[in-house]
Amino acid sequence: MHIVIPIALMLYSPSAYAGGGPIPASINLIFFIAVLVFLARKPLSKMLDQRANTIKRNLSEAQEQLKKAQAQNEEIEKQLKGLEQQLEDMKSNAQDQIEDMRKEMNAKAERDVEGLKQGAKIAIENELSYAREQLKKETAQAAIELAEDLIKQQINPQDQQQLFAKFTQAVEESSHV
Repeated sequence: MHIVIPIALMLYSPSAYAGGGPIPASINLIFFIAVLVFLARKPLSKMLDQRANTIKRNLSEAQEQLKKAQAQNEEIEKQLKGLEQQLEDMKSNAQDQIEDMRKEMNAKAERDVEGLKQGAKIAIENELSYAREQLKKETAQAAIELAEDLIKQQINPQDQQQLFAKFTQAVEESSHV
């Protein structure tokens, strides 16, 4: 390429146009173009071939990177679908666990309620039994007091002496035995 510039300057120098008309200038132009094509064709062709090869290589690399990116994208989408499925499974498992816990809590509450009912029933029975015993004691006490009052009203001093005598006789007989 470094030869083309001096030749171009020589062909288009002002001295070439000084004495001639349009024909020598046209010949010079045609000659210049021919020399330019002859000298620049190989380097220009080589440069264009190199550029074409570089573009082809870059396209090939870009296509390869695109394929890799698409493969990675597909893998990521698969993983995403897998994660979505795992999430759905986790939700389903959580719902099942919640339902199981709810059933277990309800069953425990029913057992606790039944236990409380049994405890209350036993406590009521105990209180009822205690109240009956108290009532019997109070009834017996009231009956004794009533009997005392009746005895006091119906027994005269003579009856008292006879009872005293019978009691002392019974005590004496039991002490001899």
